[in-house]
Amino acid sequence: MCAKATSTRSLSDLWSFQFFDFHTTKLEHVVQIPSAIASLTFQSDSGLIALICDDTTVRLVDMQTRRVVRELRGFRGRLLDMVLLPV
Repeated sequence: MCAKATSTRSLSDLWSFQFFDFHTTKLEHVVQIPSAIASLTFQSDSGLIALICDDTTVRLVDMQTRRVVRELRGFRGRLLDMVLLPV
């Protein structure tokens, strides 16, 4: 399984995070994100992908369920970097 972030625009100006099958290169699932993705980090032990979005929100996407499981808000400035550490 391979995950790739892309910015696709629709009429509602949503952005997406897309999951592709590594061997067939077939699109398997799309998670709609309401803001542009500026950066991402993957933590293999937990299976979480952290997306830094332009609306200063960090969204955690679970690789198993392919859903946004947490949204971390309240940052006052632009996020430049992040690190996910195993628990």
